[in-house]
Amino acid sequence: MKGNWKAAKDIFEKHEELVRFSINRNCETTLHVAAYEGNTLFVKNLVTLMENKDMELQNSSSNTALCLAAVAGHVEMAEIMVTKNKTLLDIAGSEGKMPLYMAALSGRHDMVKYLYENSERMTGGFWTHESRGCVLLSCVEAELFANKYKRLIDEENQALKLLRIIWAHIVKLPKAKIDDILRGPADPIMEDDKLTQKYSSRILFVAAGMGNTAFIVELIRQYPERVLELDDNNQTIFHVAISHRHFSIYSLLYEIGSIKDSVINLEDGKGNNMLHLVGILEETTMIMSNQLQNISGAVLQMRQELVWFELHLSEVKAILPPSLREKKNTAGLSPHELFTENHKGLVSKGEEWIKKHLLN
Repeated sequence: MKGNWKAAKDIFEKHEELVRFSINRNCETTLHVAAYEGNTLFVKNLVTLMENKDMELQNSSSNTALCLAAVAGHVEMAEIMVTKNKTLLDIAGSEGKMPLYMAALSGRHDMVKYLYENSERMTGGFWTHESRGCVLLSCVEAELFANKYKRLIDEENQALKLLRIIWAHIVKLPKAKIDDILRGPADPIMEDDKLTQKYSSRILFVAAGMGNTAFIVELIRQYPERVLELDDNNQTIFHVAISHRHFSIYSLLYEIGSIKDSVINLEDGKGNNMLHLVGILEETTMIMSNQLQNISGAVLQMRQELVWFELHLSEVKAILPPSLREKKNTAGLSPHELFTENHKGLVSKGEEWIKKHLLN
């Protein structure tokens, strides 16, 4: 679509019904296309020719024009449409997702803020506790609450303001409902021919795994007892943070007072304490596979792993009781032994490179 409003206007004035006709194979109206492309002048003029029901038309994926604008992050398009027809905010799109949820999934911070402030703060009849939780989780996954620009965490940036607004509503709910939101939807998993449920989408643990320190700090401020929450591996957010090499979150242990003692004594399902986790080579810390094909990459990573282990070993060891520092896990390995076992592959590749390039 060229976006030539003058030409389009001549057509619509002669055939008013065309504003509600689909113009492509996705059954999208002119408004769908213009809103997604962000053509401000076109959309502004087009909605004056449309009735509210015309603006509510959905494409073959059940998305309204507002849904597409939300995905694209065109706040001005949303403002134009919502000003004329606020009902659009409560019309679900593809897979039952609300426009606000779609914006969160797409990481559109400004759009999330606008839609949230104009959708009765997710209190309308179309919203459920689960859908509110999904929005919050999507905001975390899109790092909308992350402190990306290295500001102080206490700074009142817009993302944290939005988080506080959402939480101000959530904390008024019954405890059981709050737990449902934080836990997220269940994942059905077959184990030993039995269907069980796990919760891989738990908001706190997603944030910890991504290193979203600002979000974790804000939740701890309002819900300090949440630091004792355990995931399906019997790990707290601090254990998860160590596993993913996010020591900025681990360092918050020093800020939670006596609760710390309950955290540091925990072991996961394999008997690993915090010190074991320092030495585990997680998939998320592996260098890219195309770099590993050049075996010198293994030498470099092994060096980085040793620096990581030695740097943080003493820090974690200092906070653990002496009884845990050399304690063996269920595989019979101490933290040092687990580190050695876990890095055999890198050592082998490194030795191969050294023999080939330095000893010949």
